[in-house]
Amino acid sequence: MTSTTVDVADLPALATKKQVAKWYGCSDRHIDAMVRDGRFPKPIYASVRSPRWRRSDLLAWLDARSESVASREV
Repeated sequence: MTSTTVDVADLPALATKKQVAKWYGCSDRHIDAMVRDGRFPKPIYASVRSPRWRRSDLLAWLDARSESVASREV
Protein backbone atom coordinates (compact mmCIF):
# COMPACT_ATOMS: atom_id res chain seq x y z
CA MET A 1 0.00 0.00 0.00
CA THR A 2 1.34 3.43 -0.90
CA SER A 3 0.87 6.49 1.24
CA THR A 4 -0.17 9.73 -0.38
CA THR A 5 0.32 12.93 1.54
CA VAL A 6 -1.14 16.31 0.75
CA ASP A 7 0.52 19.59 1.60
CA VAL A 8 -1.73 21.56 3.95
CA ALA A 9 -1.40 24.53 1.59
CA ASP A 10 -3.14 22.39 -1.06
CA LEU A 11 -6.21 21.92 1.15
CA PRO A 12 -9.17 24.15 0.37
CA ALA A 13 -10.21 26.76 2.95
CA LEU A 14 -12.96 24.31 4.02
CA ALA A 15 -11.82 20.70 3.60
CA THR A 16 -14.02 17.61 3.55
CA LYS A 17 -13.37 14.64 5.83
CA LYS A 18 -12.01 12.69 2.87
CA GLN A 19 -9.55 15.48 2.05
CA VAL A 20 -8.48 15.80 5.70
CA ALA A 21 -7.99 12.04 6.03
CA LYS A 22 -5.88 11.96 2.87
CA TRP A 23 -3.82 14.91 4.15
CA TYR A 24 -3.30 13.27 7.56
CA GLY A 25 -2.68 9.85 6.02
CA CYS A 26 -5.44 7.93 7.76
CA SER A 27 -9.01 6.75 7.25
CA ASP A 28 -12.22 8.75 7.59
CA ARG A 29 -13.10 6.62 10.60
CA HIS A 30 -9.81 7.48 12.30
CA ILE A 31 -10.60 11.19 11.89
CA ASP A 32 -14.02 10.54 13.51
CA ALA A 33 -12.37 8.73 16.43
CA MET A 34 -9.80 11.46 17.00
CA VAL A 35 -12.50 14.16 16.96
CA ARG A 36 -14.60 12.11 19.38
CA ASP A 37 -11.59 11.68 21.72
CA GLY A 38 -10.71 15.39 21.56
CA ARG A 39 -7.42 14.72 19.76
CA PHE A 40 -8.33 16.53 16.53
CA PRO A 41 -10.09 19.81 15.73
CA LYS A 42 -13.86 19.66 15.64
CA PRO A 43 -15.43 20.27 12.25
CA ILE A 44 -17.96 22.88 11.32
CA TYR A 45 -21.03 21.68 9.46
CA ALA A 46 -22.10 23.05 6.09
CA SER A 47 -25.22 20.90 6.57
CA VAL A 48 -26.23 18.12 8.95
CA ARG A 49 -24.11 15.47 7.22
CA SER A 50 -21.42 17.64 5.73
CA PRO A 51 -18.51 18.23 8.13
CA ARG A 52 -15.78 20.60 7.03
CA TRP A 53 -12.50 21.57 8.62
CA ARG A 54 -11.06 25.06 8.29
CA ARG A 55 -7.53 25.03 6.96
CA SER A 56 -6.67 27.63 9.62
CA ASP A 57 -7.89 25.26 12.38
CA LEU A 58 -5.74 22.44 10.99
CA LEU A 59 -2.69 24.72 10.85
CA ALA A 60 -3.26 25.86 14.44
CA TRP A 61 -3.61 22.22 15.53
CA LEU A 62 -0.34 21.35 13.79
CA ASP A 63 1.42 24.30 15.44
CA ALA A 64 0.16 23.25 18.88
CA ARG A 65 1.35 19.67 18.30
CA SER A 66 4.78 20.78 17.14
CA GLU A 67 5.16 23.11 20.16
CA SER A 68 4.17 20.23 22.44
CA VAL A 69 6.78 17.94 20.89
CA ALA A 70 9.44 20.68 21.03
CA SER A 71 8.79 21.32 24.72
CA ARG A 72 9.27 17.62 25.49
CA GLU A 73 12.64 17.60 23.75
CA VAL A 74 14.07 20.33 25.97
